Amino acid sequence: MKKTWPLLLTLLLLTSCGGDSGSDTETIAVSVAPQAWFVDRLSGGMIETQVMVPPGTNPEVYDPSPRDIARLERADLYIYLGTLPYEAKWLEALSSDGPRRINLADSIPHDLVHTHCDEHGHAHPHGDPHYWSSYRGGLAIAEVTYRALCSAFPDRQETFSTNYTQLVDEITAARDEAQAYFSSLPDSVAFVIYHPSLTQYSEEMGLRQLVIERDGKSPTPRQLADLIDTARRRHARVALIQQEYDPHSAENIAKELGIPTVQINPHNPDWLSEMNHLLEALQTPDRLSN
Repeated sequence: MKKTWPLLLTLLLLTSCGGDSGSDTETIAVSVAPQAWFVDRLSGGMIETQVMVPPGTNPEVYDPSPRDIARLERADLYIYLGTLPYEAKWLEALSSDGPRRINLADSIPHDLVHTHCDEHGHAHPHGDPHYWSSYRGGLAIAEVTYRALCSAFPDRQETFSTNYTQLVDEITAARDEAQAYFSSLPDSVAFVIYHPSLTQYSEEMGLRQLVIERDGKSPTPRQLADLIDTARRRHARVALIQQEYDPHSAENIAKELGIPTVQINPHNPDWLSEMNHLLEALQTPDRLSN
């Protein structure tokens, strides 16, 4: 199959270069849907985005098709996370004439990407792929994306600058609201989640993320019992369910602890809406008690 990949990619590139490919359309390719939100906000919706990982798909295991790579070849710019295992494969498949590439992980603060493993030993070998799920991550992505757009389309720099200032103000206001809420609580908030998608958010807000899986695998009965004991001692207030993972483990733990479950979607294409929803999800016990 490895020998057929270059041939398939070449055929797709040849057949897609003509017709209605929209070659005059400015396109920014990104790895995950939340990144497209930043491009759209900064460009005022005037630049088309191409998201490599389809909605509802786990980006840590997604493998693009030759057609995906062919579409990526036609983009003007590819801004990638730099932490997904398969991004390297995508980049290797691109020709030298492909889009200009920008590695976000190399352009943002080091500690946003290379976090310590959590208390259960979970670590990402390529760096934390979920750093966008934090206000610091959002601000860093906004800055890098802004600079990339100004470089690629200098004639629109004034528009990008105006939109960037407004975007930073919105993200900062949302962050301040979240910090004010968590700092008002007498104890640190703990929550249960299957996959450690909120490591950066937890560190930023001083929360305790209790992870169900162990290095990508379901926990053993003993590990599950230890997690429930830890969650009970730390007064975990909610179990967060992610749509790309089986909810049963989180639901069973929540039932055992007597805490609510709330679904979140870190891959929501509306990044700020999801960040606001995450805060509301962690506030759920307060609303239920009123």
